[in-house]
Amino acid sequence: MQDEIKNLITKYLSYQDAVVPEKRKEKMVADGLAHESSPQYAYSLKELFEKYSEYRIHELAKSLHNDLLSKIKFFEIISEYGLSLSWVYWDIAKQYYFYKNPHLQKSPILYPPKNPMEDKNIQEEIVLRQLGWEIFRQRENEELLKKISNEKIVMDYIKKTPKEGGQLRSWDYKNFGGFLSTVEISFKINRKVVTNGFTEVAEWIPVQFKK
Repeated sequence: MQDEIKNLITKYLSYQDAVVPEKRKEKMVADGLAHESSPQYAYSLKELFEKYSEYRIHELAKSLHNDLLSKIKFFEIISEYGLSLSWVYWDIAKQYYFYKNPHLQKSPILYPPKNPMEDKNIQEEIVLRQLGWEIFRQRENEELLKKISNEKIVMDYIKKTPKEGGQLRSWDYKNFGGFLSTVEISFKINRKVVTNGFTEVAEWIPVQFKK
């Protein structure tokens, strides 16, 4: 593997901006370098930097990351991975890789190859996929379940049996994230209290979730 590609994997695809101990960061780098898809996506990232500039890719990554933070705020929980920009760079590079190599996409109907720099739907899917992943990994968190227990479709996803490795399909995470993005609206509409004969919308009191 070329040094340039190793450096791209280390800097952008290995969660080195995550707030974790240095030993954990070293493990993240080792995992990143060992992942079979990392070199492919690093080459895609290199192409993207050359075509659009590193600045534009970084600005898109920050924008999508901020979108996730906005969407997940209601649930008051996020992982160290979600706080990093690496998941955004990874998914942008992955989408661009299949955009440039559509013949390698095994499910083109579910995952139509499109340029993530230009297609707003693909950008939205990147965010929703991470939102779904973040909440699914907290599926045993009792405080979180209180917020979503009345949402049948959301609970159906929470109860899904993961594939080998403990993950859902990418498509499932994206759909799950889409449903989750409507939970806050539903919660505010349905959670009401009666005060002095008048119906008022109750304010949600923030709680501290387990990490």
